[in-house]
Amino acid sequence: AGRARPPRASARVRPPDLRRRSPHGCDPPQQPRQAASTARRVAGCAPPPRASARVRPPDLRRRSPHGCDPPQQPRQAAPRPRRVAGRARPPRASARVRPPDLRRRPPTVAIRRSDLALLLQDLGELSAARVLFEQALASALQTYGDDHPTVATRRNNLALLLQDLGKLPAARVLHEQALASNRKTYGDDHPTVARARNNLALLLRDLGELPAARILLEQALASDRKTYSDDHPEIARGRNNLALLLRDLGELPAARVLFEQALAALVTTYGDDHARVATVRRNLAAFDEPTPSASPLSLTRRSGRPGCRRTLRSR
Repeated sequence: AGRARPPRASARVRPPDLRRRSPHGCDPPQQPRQAASTARRVAGCAPPPRASARVRPPDLRRRSPHGCDPPQQPRQAAPRPRRVAGRARPPRASARVRPPDLRRRPPTVAIRRSDLALLLQDLGELSAARVLFEQALASALQTYGDDHPTVATRRNNLALLLQDLGKLPAARVLHEQALASNRKTYGDDHPTVARARNNLALLLRDLGELPAARILLEQALASDRKTYSDDHPEIARGRNNLALLLRDLGELPAARVLFEQALAALVTTYGDDHARVATVRRNLAAFDEPTPSASPLSLTRRSGRPGCRRTLRSR
């Protein structure tokens, strides 16, 4: 009657946890783990490394035979070889020589030739100016290509010189090429396109093609009026040239109105003693005379660098 039933064979009896049990049969209060680890550190015994921790082997190359690391010395660069007096350093084998960027730095020789040719043209040395203009155009074609604005400027200048020499067909080809190139670059309403139309129209007037010249002059004047005010010198130039053409066509009242408008604008801008004012006054005076003693003058613009220069004559 006082015998306990033996445990089943399949039952597993868990042994008591003697580490956590006290002798009185009750569990001691659990202390936080952090406090226990701190006590071990204070006692001077470091905790054993974890099984999963990887111990880094000592660097035997940097260890001294006494078991301590020697003081590290700063690395010193390798001494450079001395230069021999008077001898330049040879270039590196991997160094690449970069060619000059001709798009960002224009060729100076072509610019100087063009400037000198403009001066010789003003001095009347047309043959020498033609050679320089042709060389500047060839250099610009080689550097920039066919449709660059600099090439159009060189063509315009050479065409004006050929007009002075009387070679109008060759000048016409250059003017047409310059106009086509400027239209691709700037569009139809740009002042550079208006100047190219004006110069081509004056050449066509000299060739006797008055209707085609009238169309170009009207287009140039309409384009300039979109860009400038009515009192601008460019508007006055366009009105003067169109008035000359209308006079040749016999439309005298419209030509007189344009002459008077051009003269008023130039007097407002430059005053009474300017050369352009004198040109338009001469044209208006020749308009009133029944038999004019001198041919009327056109106002054209000759392209230079970087902007444009003006010239007074029918070219």
